[in-house]
Amino acid sequence: SIYYGGRCERYEGKEKKKDHNLPDFFKLRNDIFFKTDTVEGVEIGIPRSLIFYELFPFFYKFLIELGFKPILSEPTTRKIIELGTEISVADTCLPVKACLGHIRSLLNKGVKQIFIPSVITMPPQSEEFTRCFVCPYVQTIPYLANAIFGKEIKIFSPYLYFDRGKQGIEKSLFDFAKQFGKTEKQIKNAIVKAEQHQTEIQNKIEEIGKDVLNKIDDFAFIVCSRPYNGYDLGMNLDLPKKIRDLG
Repeated sequence: SIYYGGRCERYEGKEKKKDHNLPDFFKLRNDIFFKTDTVEGVEIGIPRSLIFYELFPFFYKFLIELGFKPILSEPTTRKIIELGTEISVADTCLPVKACLGHIRSLLNKGVKQIFIPSVITMPPQSEEFTRCFVCPYVQTIPYLANAIFGKEIKIFSPYLYFDRGKQGIEKSLFDFAKQFGKTEKQIKNAIVKAEQHQTEIQNKIEEIGKDVLNKIDDFAFIVCSRPYNGYDLGMNLDLPKKIRDLG
């Protein structure tokens, strides 16, 4: 005979786990990445999903430098995912449905305009990669959102090619900001400040990561994923916590 544990570990794991005091680096990253200040200005919503898990510091700084008051949606919850699933008109992936739920949650709070850029490419992280294209669903999310919410809310969707430097982002950001009476000087200054802020945040997070890796004595789990899955704890059912709870 072969003896083994229960077919379901649900009850075997009921015993209280020992406190491990392991730091939550995913929460720390999100706290740094999505840090916002109290500002006044024209309200404009930002859904906490998809490309914003990589470029939120850039867009947030760009908007506040131009006098906007960005309204960031709450972290992903089951309710937000359900909202997006209910209104999804196509068989899209779960992150896209979650994004639609974030937009609906902003609309339910009274936000009347949303900022969702169409990011086509990202800056290459290595010379081996000449073109770093974003997922087609992420590229087209503003157009899908406009088809669903167009009658209820104003959606601004500048198209951006980050692999082309300023040449790939200035024109569309200029077209967006000029709708609100911003001057060319103001817009250029906002772009410079946004780039600096994005770099500062990325460097800060990378330094923390390097420090953590250098202090590992035994072994560690490395979670590899797209940012909007790995860092969105509502999307991954707080996978990092489950791993930490194993000690």
